[in-house]
Amino acid sequence: MDAPVNQRRPAEAAAPSPSSPDWTSDLDNVLRLAAAQDRRSGLGPDGEEDAWIETLDLVVQATDTIRASEDRIAKLEARNRELETRLAEEVKSLQARMQATDKVIERADAARVAAEDRARRAEERAETAEKFLSRINQALRPLAR
Repeated sequence: MDAPVNQRRPAEAAAPSPSSPDWTSDLDNVLRLAAAQDRRSGLGPDGEEDAWIETLDLVVQATDTIRASEDRIAKLEARNRELETRLAEEVKSLQARMQATDKVIERADAARVAAEDRARRAEERAETAEKFLSRINQALRPLAR
């Protein structure tokens, strides 16, 4: 099939497409074209039989190759669907974990804010207590003399 398109035999030009929904009918058409070409070329009975045997062998090989390719494609597509399903499940799981982590962070921030508020109030109470202690010390100094 390395010949330029315009130099190819009609059988090569009308090669079946594996993506064709009914590629077996395409193969039949190729065989008919090949038989017509052989009749026109004037092959004798032995030469014609050999050509048909070769043609049928090629058709069987092509069919086997196409079937093997289709099986491989089906397996790859099934594996792809499995991977897509697994990926979707993992994405959902990660989203749930992210939401849970966000809630933990929110609670941690709320706890930090509450702790800072308690610390500020404790400092205010400590300052108030120091002021009272300072007043008490100032009030007791004249008595201690």
